Amino acid sequence: MAAAAAHLWCLLPPLLLAVCCALAAPSITSAEMRMDMMVIQHCNETHPVALIDMNKALINKKIEPQNTVFKCFVFCLLNKYEWMDDEGGFLIANMKHNLSDSHLDQLSIDFIVYKCSATGSSDKCERAYRFTECFWGEVTKFPENSDEKYDDPNLFALYQ
Repeated sequence: MAAAAAHLWCLLPPLLLAVCCALAAPSITSAEMRMDMMVIQHCNETHPVALIDMNKALINKKIEPQNTVFKCFVFCLLNKYEWMDDEGGFLIANMKHNLSDSHLDQLSIDFIVYKCSATGSSDKCERAYRFTECFWGEVTKFPENSDEKYDDPNLFALYQ
């Protein structure tokens, strides 16, 4: 399960989380692809999402704020990949471990995970939605080339 979770952000873009271009993960094996498809199928059975809504999320990297079923579908995915627990709490250590295979350096991973997990909601589906929206927005700010650094002086203003 942990190996498949490491590929979560690269596999699900065609299906939901659409950050394949934002994170470069190792190549996905057919076994991992089957595992990921089983997770997606399970979540779509428990929280059915219309294909048109999925496509809108993929194209625009936005989830309609009023689409509670889609938000719960996202929660199911994050829960199955052990990024959230059953109550909607974020499993920060798992997130950071899985993202360590991406192009992001550790400081960037820490920043994104801590910023995006501070959702200001107690509803598990809403928390998953807000995390995903934040993640999509933040990960695009970090260059894919690990030699480059993000040059926004206000990036770490939260820590000052």
